Amino acid sequence: MNCCEECGQNLEDVEVKAYEVRQVFDIPPVNLIVTEHQSQIKICPCCGRLNKAEFPESVNSPVQYGPNIVASAIYFKNHHFIPYKRISELFHDVMGIKISSATIIEAERECFLNLEEFENVIRESYSLLLLSIVMKLE
Repeated sequence: MNCCEECGQNLEDVEVKAYEVRQVFDIPPVNLIVTEHQSQIKICPCCGRLNKAEFPESVNSPVQYGPNIVASAIYFKNHHFIPYKRISELFHDVMGIKISSATIIEAERECFLNLEEFENVIRESYSLLLLSIVMKLE
């Protein structure tokens, strides 16, 4: 501010008395990150065998979605109960990703299988806890 709004007096050399603060909260634009994995392929000069390097265990198809996309889709479906088609539309509209309902269903199935052992441990611990409570009541 250079001059008084009322009388026009120059304010450039006047000390600042206070600041009024305003904040704007926003989320950053969503940008898809693509990580390319390459596996070396070499032919043995001695026997002619074709040799291929291994990909990381989690990289098991030529094109796939990473854990953050998969976790988000499962979260939307199972916590917010958003239908598969609407989740697909959301990913397309917000991130430009075309993820099918079948992909989300498969991700849910894998999640279920991965959590099955953990669920059994919890169920067993809960049963033992209930048993100990019942034993104390008797």
